[in-house]
Amino acid sequence: MYPETQYSVEYFPELSPDFKEKLQKIVNEIIKTGLTEFPPPEIEFTGQNKTSLRALKELLNLYTSK
Repeated sequence: MYPETQYSVEYFPELSPDFKEKLQKIVNEIIKTGLTEFPPPEIEFTGQNKTSLRALKELLNLYTSK
């Protein structure tokens, strides 16, 4: 088993629309890959696609249920 690192990043003020778009693309790529060898990141931000948020949480559930 690999050691796990937990971290949290908060942004103030609100993220710019361009940065949100880039972050959503990263989230989409993580979901598309679907790997659960390592714990997937928990990424959540205002304006995030709710379907992708649920999919990331499902990947985390798959990882923790191993």
